[in-house]
Amino acid sequence: MKAEVDTCKANGTRLVYTFHDIVDAKTKGNDVTTADFNGLIDYIAAQVIPVKTMQQVLRASAA
Repeated sequence: MKAEVDTCKANGTRLVYTFHDIVDAKTKGNDVTTADFNGLIDYIAAQVIPVKTMQQVLRASAA
């Protein structure tokens, strides 16, 4: 997931993540562990790139 962040930062593009299940221990293919989720959030914060909710993006594109 970090490589996707790096690519989007380099290209100035958007990246949308959707998380369905954030769990302590991964049991299904779509699960993301709490540690991996927190690591990704910390990584994004360290990159100093803007983070917006879908609502914010949709409002800006409608204006």
